[in-house]
Amino acid sequence: MVIPLIDNNNIAMVREFRAVIGKWILVIPAGTMEKGETSTGAAKKRVAGRDWV
Repeated sequence: MVIPLIDNNNIAMVREFRAVIGKWILVIPAGTMEKGETSTGAAKKRVAGRDWV
C-alpha cells in the first residue's frame, strides 16, 4: 500500500460522491497495478491529475 503524503502531518485525500449513501466522502486514492508496472509507477499515475482536498 502506498499512501500519498503532503508533508509529515497530512495525507492527500480525494473527495468522492457516493450515490448509494447520497453523500460526499473523503478517501485515500486507490487503484490497481498494470501487469509489469512498479508500485511507484502505479502510485504516481493515481495521484497525477487529481483534485486534492
